[in-house]
Amino acid sequence: MPEILLALCLCAGLLLAFTFWTALRPSRPPTVFNYPRGVQLVGSGRPGRLRFDIVQWLRETHSSAISPLVVHLPEGDLGGKELSRWNSPVEALKLKASADVDIVPIFGPTGGIEDVIGVRVGLFPGGRPIEISVNGMRVRLPLSEAEALTFLGEPISRSVLRY
Repeated sequence: MPEILLALCLCAGLLLAFTFWTALRPSRPPTVFNYPRGVQLVGSGRPGRLRFDIVQWLRETHSSAISPLVVHLPEGDLGGKELSRWNSPVEALKLKASADVDIVPIFGPTGGIEDVIGVRVGLFPGGRPIEISVNGMRVRLPLSEAEALTFLGEPISRSVLRY
């Protein structure tokens, strides 16, 4: 009987130590891969093992370019002008986007309805994968670093966001 009690205490101690280690270890800051035409991938993880679950597009200053992103949803695609409108999250729901998909229009300095200068498409943690196209190349979020380099090529630049 004392052996069982000792084993249970040891297991509880190890579980408690693991919990504290997990909670207190520093999180890795997000990494951004910048591609041509204002496309960015945002992910986290160790170099060589990054996982991207956000893709965003920001229109370049004084440009009238249309978003090169397309989100492939069960009832149709949402891309170009439609994805860059203030009501794109509602339109995604109409096309049966899952609750795991996060579509956020990015507003310019005036913040007006007509001042959408980009869009962010992402997955909530643990969300089901989603098909998107970036500059005509169809990929699936979340995207591994190896997949990003294979499908989209080497980024123009890489940066680590510091808080």
